[in-house]
Amino acid sequence: MARGGKRPGAGRPLGSRNKPKRAIAPIAPGPDALLSEQVALLVATGMSPADIAAALNMPELELRARCPRELEHGALIAKAQQITALANAAAKGNAGAGKALLAMIGQPTGAGASDAGAAADEPNDPITDRALRLLYGGKK
Repeated sequence: MARGGKRPGAGRPLGSRNKPKRAIAPIAPGPDALLSEQVALLVATGMSPADIAAALNMPELELRARCPRELEHGALIAKAQQITALANAAAKGNAGAGKALLAMIGQPTGAGASDAGAAADEPNDPITDRALRLLYGGKK
């Protein structure tokens, strides 16, 4: 007749080598992560820091203290996020996103770019607009 309960000696042996390993928790984005993303997008659309501070209901000095990088390079940050989203969609098999990403890769950007490449950093870039339409599945 079987008795209930745990058998003596059953289970893994106790000791320091056999302790279960703790999983490393991913670092959760802080409260400023969402603010940084919002500020970068608003700067990319051409809003002034005063207008952004008013829209986010915070003093302009606090905005400048919390998001100096986003205020300086917001358009580039937003474009990098768009390219990352396209790359992720292309990796999942979206052919349109892959084509748009390939079209964007051929464009010069950054400090060493020509004047034609500098126009690509503006928010009204036709290739970026087309890529976003393909990514989000429709016309604007």
